[in-house]
Amino acid sequence: MLSKSNQHERLIFNGLMDIGGMYSNFATLSSLQNGEMECVL
Repeated sequence: MLSKSNQHERLIFNGLMDIGGMYSNFATLSSLQNGEMECVL
């Protein structure tokens, strides 16, 4: 069982991962619009 402090850290970590995923998706979309397919891989 996770303690409440671990759950809180996990929520923060998941939030950071969500922000990172959104940023990577935005970077992928912008690179696609620029026609630079190398950045997707």
